[in-house]
Amino acid sequence: MSGLSILLKVLKWSVAVVALLSYKTVPFAYYFRFYSIVIKNLIFPYRRWIKEGNRKPHSELDVFHTTKISTFVSIFECDFYLHKSNSTYFEELDISRTNLMTTVFRDLFFKYQRDALGGSKKDSIFNWPYIPVATVSASFHRQLSPFEKYTIEDGILCWDNKWIFILSRFMNKSNKVCTTCVTKYVLKNGKRTIRPKDALTDIGLWNEKVQQISQSRLHLIESYVDQSELETLDLSH
Repeated sequence: MSGLSILLKVLKWSVAVVALLSYKTVPFAYYFRFYSIVIKNLIFPYRRWIKEGNRKPHSELDVFHTTKISTFVSIFECDFYLHKSNSTYFEELDISRTNLMTTVFRDLFFKYQRDALGGSKKDSIFNWPYIPVATVSASFHRQLSPFEKYTIEDGILCWDNKWIFILSRFMNKSNKVCTTCVTKYVLKNGKRTIRPKDALTDIGLWNEKVQQISQSRLHLIESYVDQSELETLDLSH
């Protein structure tokens, strides 16, 4: 084997290793990761849900069920300080929050799909409600280094008459919190807003106890509820 052949082989394997270690940043990786969660949580279980009905018993605090995903910092997620770039946290949030919302509100999606609550005349995923993000913020406490493993834990923090607030925590392998994020969501059916209490009641997750817990946490996110004054605030003085 010639020196050139050896060099080409080394280069080929080097490219393969870099691509493997940077899978999250290759083209279309985001869409694959996002829609694989939707398929796993909503598409595959739907037939079983229709066949068996909604027989899964709910515990009193199921609305505060948390979900976790584990991953690592790929090399192309790092900035010039050689730690995970701040901008890449929001892409990871898309993945982890989708996992949470399609888990907690699974039955809501299914009921709309079956047209028990939706407005069309046929069983279709186009009946699904959608959950747009209104506000998201992040507080960075500790850095995540290249190839460092971490876990994202997501859970519903609280809700009011319109908004649902999600708390997300990025934790390293020592379970120390590196970053905390708060996301403000709204549930929509077309142009109609679905009140969180109504949605939770429809799927059997609302009760007085969870409402009291939510109320006790609302003071933590007061600044997220109405930020309209920031749109016209004069920063020049």
